[in-house]
Amino acid sequence: MRVRLSVEDSLGSKKPFLYTTVKPRTCRLRSYTKAFIDTGSPHGLILNMLEAKRMQFPFRGRETEITRLGGHKIRLFSAGNTTLFFKDTKNRLVKCEVPAYYSYPTGKKEEKRLEVSAIPNILGVEFLELNRYALFFCPHNNVGALTDEI
Repeated sequence: MRVRLSVEDSLGSKKPFLYTTVKPRTCRLRSYTKAFIDTGSPHGLILNMLEAKRMQFPFRGRETEITRLGGHKIRLFSAGNTTLFFKDTKNRLVKCEVPAYYSYPTGKKEEKRLEVSAIPNILGVEFLELNRYALFFCPHNNVGALTDEI
């Protein structure tokens, strides 16, 4: 299996993005979105605050930890296991499970909320490990891919 990734400028540098449909078990809604693959993040999937509101995720009582993301202190709320759907290069539907979290800023200032909501959704190392994917990323040539063939 091989999945092409979109290489896009985000937060000042090129990043590999996966376009995917997200279906958390804790929400009724599905969301078509993009997430960049971040090998520096230990979590499976981190959805930003705007995505969480759009999917009507309940924020109360699910906080798991406070961490730093993009230079900002944020709260992570567990969404449990989440199913991702995307297409491979042969146009076959790929389905995988990953633990998901929603981010929310710790401060109450509107300015800070706007800054944190600008951080894109993230797929971390846990996503790669659980699904046995390898990441190929060449920013110079604008090429990115996920594969399970090594």
